[in-house]
Amino acid sequence: MTIEDLQTICRQFDRVTEDIKWEHDCCFSTGGKMFLVVNTRSVPLNASFKVDDEIFDEITEREGFQPAPYLARHMWMISAG
Repeated sequence: MTIEDLQTICRQFDRVTEDIKWEHDCCFSTGGKMFLVVNTRSVPLNASFKVDDEIFDEITEREGFQPAPYLARHMWMISAG
């Protein structure tokens, strides 16, 4: 998946904003809260995203996903590729 693919998906949601934070992270937010952060310099592309508390454990068991360093306590995951 490319950054353009993620932008296309996220832009379909109502009231989503997109901006660059920390010089190279593309961040998607709604209601002032981030839900997806993509490091535009990483190869392969990696993304951190917020998940519901109820499915956090389930997603951590899937291949290619892991709790995000420093943010797992807030139910953020990271995926590479």
